Amino acid sequence: VMKNVEAGDITVQRVHWGTLSDITAGDFDLSGTTTYSDAVTWNNLDIGFFELRGGGWTIFMNNADISHLYSFTTSAANMIQMADGSTISHTDSSEDAVYARNTDVTLAGVTISSTNIDGTNNFVAAATSGGEIVMIETTYDDGNGAVDCADSGGAAQTSGVDNCAVDVSSTSKVWYGGLATVKLYREALISGVVTKVYKSGHSVRTAVVDS
Repeated sequence: VMKNVEAGDITVQRVHWGTLSDITAGDFDLSGTTTYSDAVTWNNLDIGFFELRGGGWTIFMNNADISHLYSFTTSAANMIQMADGSTISHTDSSEDAVYARNTDVTLAGVTISSTNIDGTNNFVAAATSGGEIVMIETTYDDGNGAVDCADSGGAAQTSGVDNCAVDVSSTSKVWYGGLATVKLYREALISGVVTKVYKSGHSVRTAVVDS
């Protein structure tokens, strides 16, 4: 358990917390390949760089405010998801806002801001060697107001230029998407008419929603 901590930079190796929450700190450096297969959920983080160097990690971040997300592994793949009001306030012109090597990164409803990304030397999202970055309902603000990273055609553009500069190399990919509302129903014959009866209390898992 690690919670309610205020600190400077934090450096740890192969520490697999059952609970990590309410952390205010400088940079957070996690290294080493995990010896556990369980996913971990981290809540309420206010830190600088988050850097993961090692494999086999599955990390869910909720309400996390960081300045840089970096995951590098040449062994077992990592999976990182940021959601629920998380932000990336990028400040370092020598680093990408998000970097993934052999890591699946999902940004769901994340706001990324920076005045230091030029789309040549650094990027909103960069993936190399098996890295995959999924940006769902993600926005980017370069100081001139937030814009969507995705639209119905994929990567959203303004005047022919991608709103969110990405860099993809080797066997890596960047995916774009938005949010959708899914409803479950059964069909019932009511007063002689086939009628949709919507149902609550169900969960839905889907890979692709087309519209």
